[in-house]
Amino acid sequence: MLKIDPALMAYRGAESMNRTMRRALRPRIDYTVSSWADARRKLSPKHAKQSGRWKTSKTPYLREPMDNLSARSRVRITTLMKGAQLGGTEIGNNWLGYRADGQPAP
Repeated sequence: MLKIDPALMAYRGAESMNRTMRRALRPRIDYTVSSWADARRKLSPKHAKQSGRWKTSKTPYLREPMDNLSARSRVRITTLMKGAQLGGTEIGNNWLGYRADGQPAP
């Protein structure tokens, strides 16, 4: 654990800065796109036949293309050849959610 000199903590704003620094140094959870979707994505009853939590296990053929889009994937080019209504848009939706949630940027 990081030790901070008590004299430094006497300054106004030191506690807030200390909390911010610890939060910034905390390691990020290393999700893949599919595991992020399983953990965080919820489907609206207005837009999905089966509302509720996203389950990659229901569409296992989408796991590999989604995981190829993950930050730690070594794959640089992914080609998706699919028929209509097989989940291509959902791959994109899951990837956008993964990026916005796990790696926010302007």
